[in-house]
Amino acid sequence: MSKALLFLPLLLFSCITKPVKYKKEIPLSLHWELQDSLTDVSFRGISVPNENTVWVSGSKGTILHTLNGGISWISDTIAGYSYADFRDVEAFDSSTAIVMAIGNPAVILKTKDGGKSWNQVFYKKQDGIFLNSMTFLNDKNGFVVGDPVNGRFYLLRTTDGGETWDEFTENTRPQAKDGEYMFAASGTCITGIYPSDLWFVSGGSTARVFHSEDNGNHWVIKETPFMSGLTSTGIFSVLFTDDKTGYCIGGDYSRPDSTGITFTYTMDGGKTWLQPGRYPQGYRSCIKLFEPGGSPVLIAVGRGGSSFLKRSKLPGGDWKTLGDHGFYTLDTDPDGLVAWAAGSDGRVAKLIIQND
Repeated sequence: MSKALLFLPLLLFSCITKPVKYKKEIPLSLHWELQDSLTDVSFRGISVPNENTVWVSGSKGTILHTLNGGISWISDTIAGYSYADFRDVEAFDSSTAIVMAIGNPAVILKTKDGGKSWNQVFYKKQDGIFLNSMTFLNDKNGFVVGDPVNGRFYLLRTTDGGETWDEFTENTRPQAKDGEYMFAASGTCITGIYPSDLWFVSGGSTARVFHSEDNGNHWVIKETPFMSGLTSTGIFSVLFTDDKTGYCIGGDYSRPDSTGITFTYTMDGGKTWLQPGRYPQGYRSCIKLFEPGGSPVLIAVGRGGSSFLKRSKLPGGDWKTLGDHGFYTLDTDPDGLVAWAAGSDGRVAKLIIQND
């Protein structure tokens, strides 16, 4: 594999000259407030189903959650799964959550009693299997995406809230290019919008966006000029805030301060992806939309630091630093009013807002 960065044709990409108009924004000052997470494991999954509840998942079978907005935390290792690295968690409320483990065997567990007990709802032992992330369109319909098996991306779906999971047939799973895969860096390389839109993103030899309008039965694939060409480069996270507006972020995880095309966005459901005037400083593994006081702000985190951008400043606005604390993943509640991040060494933090 060439060490030179591979920039694909830019035919589908363009810059717009006028920023999109959103609600009037208020000046904001943002900073992270670190929590005492009671552990030093690496966290890659986080889910915030409401303003008071946060679920976090990580290595050594560890699950962490709070029911009171971080005043107190409950940390536990799921019995029988201390070997597991839970790279993603999807929570519905304070009682119900689903966690996904990477590697072989592939494992998915569900709790309905706030983590007191867990039921194994999926188990698969197969050469090459490696799950990357989950997404749910509502409380019933969910999807899991994994690295290619036999040359095609691996896909699962549930229609009963994660009680059971079914594999997609091979002919409905999109083909991968040689050296193309996904990153289980933040639990956000797949996302969806109810009732039937799905997007997932890839990296490695190329960086592409895959879109389905029918719950994963058919896929349209878009090439991007995103940083790619190395095993450590590509798109790490995809976010859609409605069926038209989406964002991709990533870079090179082996070089946190690397420069290049690390962020793109779309205003037409992914048919075209736009290049902004500026990019976040360095590699970022997760992106979410934070909307305090009706002021939309894009938050991006990576192991080298975090950044934010007022959405009204696209296409050319500056990304501002949120400090040097490294995080792998973040999430906001469904209304975008609170934001939480998690990373290595048990690091968990809440985003604190101070109006200027």
